[in-house]
Amino acid sequence: MDFDKLKRRSKGEELKRLQKHIRFGIGTHKNKKLRQALGSRARSTLLDEGVSKTHSARLLKQFLWRWGNLKKEDAQDRLKLWTVLDSVVALDEEKILSAVDSMRARLDAVCRQVKGIEVIGAVEIEIVNIKKMKQLSSTVDEARKLNVILSLIPVSEKSLFAESHDTWALVHFHGVVDLGSNADAKLELLRESAKRWWSDKFQVQLKPLHEDKTLRTSLTNIARYLVKGGNENLIYKIGFGWDAAENLERQMLKSGKSKLGLDFEGFTNEMSLTMDEVRVLGTVVDRMMGRTGSKNMRNGYLFKHGQHQK
Repeated sequence: MDFDKLKRRSKGEELKRLQKHIRFGIGTHKNKKLRQALGSRARSTLLDEGVSKTHSARLLKQFLWRWGNLKKEDAQDRLKLWTVLDSVVALDEEKILSAVDSMRARLDAVCRQVKGIEVIGAVEIEIVNIKKMKQLSSTVDEARKLNVILSLIPVSEKSLFAESHDTWALVHFHGVVDLGSNADAKLELLRESAKRWWSDKFQVQLKPLHEDKTLRTSLTNIARYLVKGGNENLIYKIGFGWDAAENLERQMLKSGKSKLGLDFEGFTNEMSLTMDEVRVLGTVVDRMMGRTGSKNMRNGYLFKHGQHQK
């Protein structure tokens, strides 16, 4: 190998090494982070705010076609929000995609056990940082999430954890279940069927729509939620229900940095995913999107079950 080739390869390897540590500054726009990490592919991934908005609108159209004419009491009875925390895997594209395929197969097996239900939801990947969760967890919710993440790390990956491997990928699912008629019996059967694959009680959640919101508002919020991405603004989440500004401020103050005006402009965001983590996340999401028969739809991240589809 000549010197020029060696030099170019060395620069490439050095860039990859640096990307594992580079975090973005406070106030850096999400789409700018994507462009720096993914280049030209940034604008095709669901993580892009424009793409996310388009997909959210398309999902809402499907939701309204399915359920927009239901009476509120019928919607409360029939429609449930379904969350599955499936697995935690190493930050490796192929391992994450393999875990996604396994979860989709389990979702399909569970749904087939309950006749007459319809499901539409989205596979979601969240990059979690165990070191930061340990440093910042102070509420019951945050401590619970840390324990959940630790419990989901497979035995086969424990060696990585022993080597202080900080970041992992949480593979999970959010969706809407339409139980149809005889909803209570189907709900219990769905819970029991899910236990075969997700035995810990925290892994599966089935809950009704918000009673204090109109059906259209609930469906609009759900459509947005399904495409928001696991790391909103590409930063770590410490708890399940998490306030980004509050945790960012806590982290910054804990690091000894003083607040400048109304923000922390000019400082590195210590809660930001690294450039390499954004690259892996964006690439995985992009590949999931492409797993569909329609190149134009690019909705391969969706999971659907039942006949009532459009």
